[in-house]
Amino acid sequence: MFDQVYPGEKPAGQESFSMGYPVPPKDETLRDLPFYKPTPWPESTGFRDSMLGVYDAMFAVGETILSVMAVHLGRDPDFFVSALEDSYSNMRIIYYPAPDAIADVTDFGSRPHEDRGLITLLTQDGNGGLDVEGPNGEWIGVEPDQASVI
Repeated sequence: MFDQVYPGEKPAGQESFSMGYPVPPKDETLRDLPFYKPTPWPESTGFRDSMLGVYDAMFAVGETILSVMAVHLGRDPDFFVSALEDSYSNMRIIYYPAPDAIADVTDFGSRPHEDRGLITLLTQDGNGGLDVEGPNGEWIGVEPDQASVI
């Protein structure tokens, strides 16, 4: 908690666990790059297996979405498959405490940022808090769809 800090700024009010793609790249020259390093796992019964199961499921959803996008773009359903080879796809699970629980330390959970990569998938918990920047620089709140809350 509060470990994402920039000099002179408040810390981010979130806890997270990040894991990288669980399969080492076939290309040996990539293996020494930081984002291909093995994930350090905490010692917790069942945590690693649970996380790998969620990762595999989310990766499969991403593959399906990319296949549908390819068809929509008039391409072969396997158009994006080569982009997934030697993937450095990561997954982060993040906990954002209620604003009043962190108010004495910070007033935000995550700084404005851009997700980079081929595709980003977000799950929701029904609490809201996600904002996206609109084309004119205004921030637009994204209301969770209560019917699809995980």
